[in-house]
Amino acid sequence: RGCVEAYAGRRSMVDTIRRIVHGGRETSLFDIQEEEGKSRPTSKVWKRALKEEDAVATEVFDTAIETLGIGIGSIVNILDLEQVVIGGGIAEKLGSSLAKRVREAADPWMVHPNDDLAFGVSALGDDAGIVGAASVARSRLISG
Repeated sequence: RGCVEAYAGRRSMVDTIRRIVHGGRETSLFDIQEEEGKSRPTSKVWKRALKEEDAVATEVFDTAIETLGIGIGSIVNILDLEQVVIGGGIAEKLGSSLAKRVREAADPWMVHPNDDLAFGVSALGDDAGIVGAASVARSRLISG
């Protein structure tokens, strides 16, 4: 239960992989993390695991894409958007191929899929949230 982030966010994907590993399956995700000298599975670690076709990482990532598709398709139905921007570190690392996959996952959930609806990746990467928050704060200060 919860928001899309609870199912498709990097932290939840790592938690899911930990449960899968605890259940007896193997993944290279944590080995890659160690090789890269990272304290957690970063976007770089995920990109490498996916590139190396780690079965568990790919399965969990594919589920996250499907979940994003359901959520984004539903939002498009409600808001009639012109553009969908995927943000965050993984989006920055995977680029337009991720945006294309999310679009393909969202289409079946849209009442009227629109070929003009643009899907893209944020140029801000992991800084998207903080830049957005700063923009809202600035706007509120200016408008009083």
